Amino acid sequence: MSGLSETIVIVDDDDGVRNSLHTFFEVSGYSVYSFENAEEYLQSELLTPSCLVIDLELHGLNGVAAMEILQEQNRFGPTIVITGTYRNDLMLAAEKSAALAVIAKPVDPQILEAKITEIVMQTEIAM
Repeated sequence: MSGLSETIVIVDDDDGVRNSLHTFFEVSGYSVYSFENAEEYLQSELLTPSCLVIDLELHGLNGVAAMEILQEQNRFGPTIVITGTYRNDLMLAAEKSAALAVIAKPVDPQILEAKITEIVMQTEIAM
């Protein structure tokens, strides 16, 4: 997949992670939008992206709470949770929230891209 028509949204409060993932996917040909926190993304007018990559522990709303709101707004789509935490309660909540994958930080962009490709292909097949 070259990313030609895929849109990726990245929500992470770590500037380094957010900016490096944004740059990697943009250079790879994806349309990329990135947000520092969940509230910023929820207030945006973006519809459901091809894949949402969201940090589990964000300042303000955490990733799980954001996913629940997206589901209520019918804007929830394929989602990958990235995390530097190993809190069992948050990890379980992320898995129960319909996230399709949970990936530990530090995130290797190529591994993340492979997972996004897999998810997007599965979503297209299911349609």
